[in-house]
Amino acid sequence: YIIFLTEREILYLLGLDYYQGSKKLLDCGPSIVVCKRGSEGSIVFTKAETIEMSAPKVQAVDATGAGDVYAAGFLAGLLVGAAIDECAFFATKVASLSVTGFGREKYPDVEYRYAHLRTKSRTLSTLD
Repeated sequence: YIIFLTEREILYLLGLDYYQGSKKLLDCGPSIVVCKRGSEGSIVFTKAETIEMSAPKVQAVDATGAGDVYAAGFLAGLLVGAAIDECAFFATKVASLSVTGFGREKYPDVEYRYAHLRTKSRTLSTLD
Protein backbone atom coordinates (compact mmCIF):
# COMPACT_ATOMS: atom_id res chain seq x y z
CA TYR A 1 0.00 0.00 0.00
CA ILE A 2 0.95 3.63 -0.59
CA ILE A 3 -0.21 6.63 1.36
CA PHE A 4 0.11 10.23 0.14
CA LEU A 5 -0.12 12.98 2.76
CA THR A 6 0.94 16.57 3.32
CA GLU A 7 3.01 17.81 6.24
CA ARG A 8 -0.12 19.35 7.71
CA GLU A 9 -2.10 16.11 7.45
CA ILE A 10 0.67 14.18 9.21
CA LEU A 11 0.77 16.75 12.00
CA TYR A 12 -3.03 16.68 12.31
CA LEU A 13 -3.29 12.88 12.33
CA LEU A 14 -0.29 12.00 14.47
CA GLY A 15 0.85 15.16 16.22
CA LEU A 16 4.34 14.58 14.77
CA ASP A 17 6.50 16.39 12.25
CA TYR A 18 6.46 15.00 8.73
CA TYR A 19 9.67 13.01 9.13
CA GLN A 20 8.80 11.21 12.37
CA GLY A 21 5.14 10.90 11.36
CA SER A 22 6.00 9.30 8.04
CA LYS A 23 8.30 6.80 9.73
CA LYS A 24 5.55 5.96 12.22
CA LEU A 25 3.06 5.45 9.40
CA LEU A 26 5.40 2.92 7.78
CA ASP A 27 5.03 0.83 10.92
CA CYS A 28 1.25 0.77 10.37
CA GLY A 29 1.38 -1.19 7.12
CA PRO A 30 2.01 0.90 4.00
CA SER A 31 5.15 0.00 2.08
CA ILE A 32 5.49 3.58 0.78
CA VAL A 33 4.65 6.84 2.55
CA VAL A 34 4.87 9.99 0.46
CA CYS A 35 4.92 13.37 2.17
CA LYS A 36 3.95 16.06 -0.35
CA ARG A 37 5.54 19.38 0.58
CA GLY A 38 4.24 21.73 -2.12
CA SER A 39 6.91 24.03 -3.52
CA GLU A 40 9.46 22.31 -1.25
CA GLY A 41 9.05 19.03 -3.16
CA SER A 42 8.39 15.69 -1.52
CA ILE A 43 9.94 13.02 0.62
CA VAL A 44 9.30 9.35 -0.05
CA PHE A 45 9.75 6.89 2.80
CA THR A 46 10.09 3.12 2.52
CA LYS A 47 11.53 0.67 5.02
CA ALA A 48 14.75 0.58 2.98
CA GLU A 49 15.24 4.22 1.97
CA THR A 50 14.22 7.84 2.27
CA ILE A 51 14.22 9.88 -0.93
CA GLU A 52 14.09 13.67 -0.88
CA MET A 53 12.92 15.27 -4.11
CA SER A 54 13.12 19.02 -4.47
CA ALA A 55 10.67 20.82 -6.72
CA PRO A 56 11.84 23.05 -9.55
CA LYS A 57 11.11 26.74 -9.22
CA VAL A 58 8.18 27.62 -11.46
CA GLN A 59 5.83 30.56 -11.89
CA ALA A 60 2.80 29.08 -10.14
CA VAL A 61 -0.59 30.52 -11.02
CA ASP A 62 -2.98 27.89 -9.60
CA ALA A 63 -2.01 25.07 -7.24
CA THR A 64 -5.46 23.46 -7.27
CA GLY A 65 -5.08 19.74 -7.85
CA ALA A 66 -1.28 19.69 -7.80
CA GLY A 67 -1.21 17.05 -5.06
CA ASP A 68 -3.55 14.83 -7.05
CA VAL A 69 -1.40 15.28 -10.15
CA TYR A 70 1.63 14.33 -8.05
CA ALA A 71 -0.07 11.15 -6.84
CA ALA A 72 -1.17 10.25 -10.38
CA GLY A 73 2.36 10.77 -11.69
CA PHE A 74 3.87 8.67 -8.94
CA LEU A 75 1.39 5.84 -9.52
CA ALA A 76 1.94 6.02 -13.29
CA GLY A 77 5.61 5.44 -12.66
CA LEU A 78 4.94 2.46 -10.43
CA LEU A 79 2.58 0.95 -12.99
CA VAL A 80 5.30 0.92 -15.66
CA GLY A 81 7.91 -0.51 -13.31
CA ALA A 82 9.93 2.63 -12.59
CA ALA A 83 12.13 2.76 -9.51
CA ILE A 84 10.80 4.72 -6.51
CA ASP A 85 13.15 7.65 -7.11
CA GLU A 86 12.06 7.81 -10.75
CA CYS A 87 8.42 7.82 -9.67
CA ALA A 88 9.10 10.72 -7.30
CA PHE A 89 11.00 12.60 -10.00
CA PHE A 90 8.22 12.18 -12.57
CA ALA A 91 5.52 13.03 -10.02
CA THR A 92 7.35 16.20 -9.00
CA LYS A 93 7.78 17.30 -12.60
CA VAL A 94 4.15 16.78 -13.59
CA ALA A 95 2.87 18.46 -10.41
CA SER A 96 5.21 21.40 -11.05
CA LEU A 97 3.93 21.65 -14.61
CA SER A 98 0.31 21.53 -13.43
CA VAL A 99 0.60 24.69 -11.32
CA THR A 100 1.75 26.82 -14.24
CA GLY A 101 -1.76 27.10 -15.69
CA PHE A 102 -5.28 27.68 -14.44
CA GLY A 103 -7.46 24.69 -13.60
CA ARG A 104 -6.50 21.68 -15.70
CA GLU A 105 -4.97 23.82 -18.45
CA LYS A 106 -1.42 22.51 -17.85
CA TYR A 107 -2.20 19.03 -16.55
CA PRO A 108 -0.11 16.47 -18.41
CA ASP A 109 -1.88 14.03 -20.67
CA VAL A 110 -1.13 10.45 -21.63
CA GLU A 111 1.08 11.54 -24.52
CA TYR A 112 3.21 13.46 -22.04
CA ARG A 113 3.56 10.32 -19.94
CA TYR A 114 4.60 8.27 -22.97
CA ALA A 115 7.11 10.93 -24.01
CA HIS A 116 8.71 11.27 -20.59
CA LEU A 117 8.26 8.07 -18.62
CA ARG A 118 9.77 5.04 -20.29
CA THR A 119 8.45 1.61 -19.57
CA LYS A 120 11.32 -0.71 -20.44
CA SER A 121 14.49 1.27 -19.84
CA ARG A 122 13.19 2.55 -16.49
CA THR A 123 14.77 5.90 -17.21
CA LEU A 124 13.14 9.27 -17.40
CA SER A 125 13.95 11.88 -19.96
CA THR A 126 14.42 15.50 -18.99
CA LEU A 127 10.95 16.91 -18.55
CA ASP A 128 9.95 20.23 -20.08
